[in-house]
Amino acid sequence: MKDLDLFFEAKYFKKLLVLLKNAIIINERPHEFSHSWDIYELHKEAINNFLSKNYLATILFCSIGVEVFLNNYKGLENYKIKQRDKWIKLNKKSLAKAKEIGLPVNELLDSSEIQLLDNIHNKQIPIYCMRRNKILHGDIKGLMNAKDNINLPEITKLKQKINGDEYHGYIFEGEMAAYDQLLKFQNFIIKI
Repeated sequence: MKDLDLFFEAKYFKKLLVLLKNAIIINERPHEFSHSWDIYELHKEAINNFLSKNYLATILFCSIGVEVFLNNYKGLENYKIKQRDKWIKLNKKSLAKAKEIGLPVNELLDSSEIQLLDNIHNKQIPIYCMRRNKILHGDIKGLMNAKDNINLPEITKLKQKINGDEYHGYIFEGEMAAYDQLLKFQNFIIKI
């Protein structure tokens, strides 16, 4: 079990370096948007939660960050007014609308999902939105069992190493989902 713990720690610290490098880029640039403090504060919360290994909270803060940005972005005001609750929910339809006006929402998608926003009637939900939905509706086991479009060799390697250890499997899948969500959120912030 010690080898497995070391495996987790090494992977964690490599991810951490990437995230912290992006955080420095984000924090050093000027904040152009009127309500930009919301997205930047939520980014800090997401980073803090990832550092604390609170992976579900990391995913939640990343999702909220994008949703708050969409609701405060001037270019989406007319779209927001048309929403039933006067609030833009983070979903495929809102991402397609944001893409239509030039926001870098492709940063929130896996490469295999880029075409999803071109066909709004397709039933497939982007993994970024699906994770948000799973957490908001309390489907934590469903979140961990979700088939991400991320094709990382370390997942396959880990599943072979774990050999039925469900606890470590959930921790690792939670970490991978949080890392992916946070990295996409950071790339979105960097491009806006």
